[in-house]
Amino acid sequence: MFKWLGTNSNNAGKPAHAGAPMHPADIEGNERYYGLQNFGNTCYCNSVLQALYFCRPFRESILHFPALQSIAELLPSTFTSAGESGADPDSGSTSDTDESGGSKSPVVGSSSPNLLRRRTGSNNNVATAKNGKPVIQLPKGLRANAAITVTGNPDDTLLLHLKELYYQIAAQKKRTGVVGPKGFSDKVKKENILFRSTQQQDAHEFLNYMLNAIAELILAERKKNETDDEAAPSTLPAGKTWIHELFEGELATEIRCLTCESTTETRECFLDLSIDVEANSSIASCLWSYSQSEMLCHKDKFYCDTCAGLQEAERMMKIKKLPPVLALHLKRFKYMENQQKYVKLMHRVMFPTELRLFNPSNDTIDSTDQMYDLFAIVVHIGSSPNHGHYVALVRSYDRWLLFDDESVELVSEAHLAKYFGEPDADPPGSTAAGYLLFYQARDMLTAVRKRTMTVPLS
Repeated sequence: MFKWLGTNSNNAGKPAHAGAPMHPADIEGNERYYGLQNFGNTCYCNSVLQALYFCRPFRESILHFPALQSIAELLPSTFTSAGESGADPDSGSTSDTDESGGSKSPVVGSSSPNLLRRRTGSNNNVATAKNGKPVIQLPKGLRANAAITVTGNPDDTLLLHLKELYYQIAAQKKRTGVVGPKGFSDKVKKENILFRSTQQQDAHEFLNYMLNAIAELILAERKKNETDDEAAPSTLPAGKTWIHELFEGELATEIRCLTCESTTETRECFLDLSIDVEANSSIASCLWSYSQSEMLCHKDKFYCDTCAGLQEAERMMKIKKLPPVLALHLKRFKYMENQQKYVKLMHRVMFPTELRLFNPSNDTIDSTDQMYDLFAIVVHIGSSPNHGHYVALVRSYDRWLLFDDESVELVSEAHLAKYFGEPDADPPGSTAAGYLLFYQARDMLTAVRKRTMTVPLS
């Protein structure tokens, strides 16, 4: 059974303290906060890219490709809780300040030799600092005030386009600006016919496609290197990648025959979990409803092998394994028979910044509560799946930022309540509601390392 607890962080409702940052560039730390240019209804793509960029293990794994074999190889500081403030002394890059007070380019430490390294053979963009460490130097054209358009090689894979895009953000001299993900956007449309239309696309479909596509490309690269005697062998089970280490959970469907009491169990994995939304509820209660049993009777009877016939049965869904990064999809679009179309459910669903879940397990040692911190939200604004707009809210150093394509601004934690949903939304501009939620395990490093030592059930 699920145990659940949803709470807001201690900062909720508190007034901004003296000296609080007024601009994203004033936030303590070394992050870059760059908006993404919209190339015609590409907000669904931009919002997901922003959410995943601020999942630091995901970002740094992309930047380390193809050298990285497992998430556990990353520096421990990479797994810092999404809400933890302060600098990252152990991270692969640090920020410095020049004599004029401006921010210098990130310095790439020797402990992360592949971080932010360009995939081309040229090293013309690398200079040597006084401390002997290499310093990224962007071409003058990329240091202009205008939006930086990242095109890349059209023959590159989707993964390499994403690596180039994230590199161009992370290696910028300035902490804020705008990047145009032209190459990545074009590659998505080339690879998947579903995203070639200029109409509004679905952010959840894009998230699912991208995670699976990246995993396939990693596996293809691994297979290509299998014949290379110098290539490091993978430490992960066959068919598994660091994408699975981060996002994969496991579901179990149990069906109990009410006649003979026999139980049938099937297992399946997920990279994101889609849950039904209920009016005036919370994420915790939606997850609770997800795990509740249902009766299979009348025309929905279950065929029992033991009884050799259709029987009434009880079905229950359980989450057997929770992932380090829990991606939740709120099923806000429902097909209405009387209207012959999909409509948006504006049910009010509260999502807390802290979530405690209990994962039932056969191993009682592992049956412990898992605390999650909310670090990103993809919001859908509009009344239908075919029309509207997507924005992303991300948490960085205990501050929340709103990414609306090219625009980036600081918002308070109290601002998140605007996206719980309103059943009687009026005017239309108030139809903004959380659609994708990204929670990170608080002790993420431990969660990841446990996975590297456990072979998933087949």
